[in-house]
Amino acid sequence: MFVLNWIDKAEVNHVPLLIFGIGLVAFVFCTKTPHGGIAYRGLAYYIYGKKAWYLSNKLGGAFLMFFSSILFLIFKIVQISSDIKVAIVCLTCFFSLILTDVSVIIYLKKKEK
Repeated sequence: MFVLNWIDKAEVNHVPLLIFGIGLVAFVFCTKTPHGGIAYRGLAYYIYGKKAWYLSNKLGGAFLMFFSSILFLIFKIVQISSDIKVAIVCLTCFFSLILTDVSVIIYLKKKEK
């Protein structure tokens, strides 16, 4: 609830830029080992462990950057209420992370065969 209030108080059109920055930091500063650095530990990490670490962080950062840049353009072009924008940002971040986990799991399953 705190995050939703913070997003709502901020200029909602600029929140995708913040998400882009988070994705960029995750993409650039992720380490090859699960010790230190910025990291995303999702379902793929809990299934495959260290094998999924680097790929899920790179892919998660890339998806966050991609989807947040699309959101930024949409928010600039289309007039949407702030409440809807907050919901769209939250759902997009959730979708990005789910897509990251599914992609990494599929990739690692095919790689094991």
